[in-house]
Amino acid sequence: MKHWLTVLLLLPHFAWAQVVWEEDFSNGLNSTNGTWTVAGPQPDWKHSFYGTSGEWSTGTPLPAFTTTPNGFMLFDADSINFPLSPNYITPMGELISPPINLSGTSCVELQFQSYFRQCCWNATEGFTVSVTTDGNTWHDFPLPAGCQDINPTYERITLSSIAANEPNVQLKFTFGDSIISHYFWAIDDIKIMGGDSIVYPFNYELCEGDSLFVQGAWQKTDGVYIDTYPTTSGCDSVIETTVAFFPLPPPIVFQPIGTVCLTDSAVPFVVTPGSGYFSGPGAVNGPNARFEPSYAGLGTHTIYYRINVANDCMVYDSILVEVVDCSVGIEEQGNNDAISIYPNPNTGNCWVEGKGIQRWRLYDAVGREVASGTGTHRFNIQVARKGVFLLRLEQQNTIITRRIVVR
Repeated sequence: MKHWLTVLLLLPHFAWAQVVWEEDFSNGLNSTNGTWTVAGPQPDWKHSFYGTSGEWSTGTPLPAFTTTPNGFMLFDADSINFPLSPNYITPMGELISPPINLSGTSCVELQFQSYFRQCCWNATEGFTVSVTTDGNTWHDFPLPAGCQDINPTYERITLSSIAANEPNVQLKFTFGDSIISHYFWAIDDIKIMGGDSIVYPFNYELCEGDSLFVQGAWQKTDGVYIDTYPTTSGCDSVIETTVAFFPLPPPIVFQPIGTVCLTDSAVPFVVTPGSGYFSGPGAVNGPNARFEPSYAGLGTHTIYYRINVANDCMVYDSILVEVVDCSVGIEEQGNNDAISIYPNPNTGNCWVEGKGIQRWRLYDAVGREVASGTGTHRFNIQVARKGVFLLRLEQQNTIITRRIVVR
């Protein structure tokens, strides 16, 4: 039996989160929170209602921010380089927030909406969010970028390690680096979320019979389990684990086949429950699922039977099937003149004769005893299924083995 595990990793979120600061740029740079400033070689961030302009931005849609009608902040690099001229530049500009008081806020997350386009060579840098608590040292958070962003993206940056409980926090949004020359970056609807812990949610989907160690114990039932890890800053980490177990079918009963001759006809598989799939040398699926000795060839083969259920959970069982060449005679050990077996091969009924036999045992190909008896000089053996069997004869101070083939 084998089980599978699916893990769904979700974005972290704040427990008991609240908005502690927000900006929708409805008043442009002159916010109710204080005045935003622009800086850099090209301090061209502007409050816009209309989107980008310039030779390369024709047809660019208006940003789809939550509060687009109130305006948004835009760095329009495309318009700086329009029309193209020998004075072509690689623009860089900064947008800096007024001071933000986060005293008493132990968990801090920055959220904002973003829409950008850049050039060229599928650049991976050029849009950076930075944070400072003293106005001098900035901590950078480059945004992943390609040539074209979706409209819009919802960016989230955890700032607890830098900005928690700080009274003088500032944000900075920087467009540009050495390889970016065109297009734009628009931002809007900035929020700082605060709370007393960050929740990291995980969803586990497991199979019945498995277990997961959460909340201090091995769990085997559906539920939501919480593990809290306190921190000295007061912004605790909470692991929220949702576990769902998928039921499995009843245990598989796969009847053994044992040993067959290479020239034997197909042997039907006998297994419950049905609706599974057979695999391995000589295994044939379909309405008449069976083992074909001639397909498998000589040797010992493993045949698997599996049933797939919900969420890729799977149960399986296997049997060993030995295919032998029954046309080359019977391998014997011991005194050939002392024992006589006839007929051999046979169809399930044969006689054994020999002097001084005290006890006999018959084993199938996987070593299971299928028949036995006490001493006699002549006895009959009957076997209900095909295969190759090992007969063990015990004489005084002697053990003789013979192979019996039932076709």
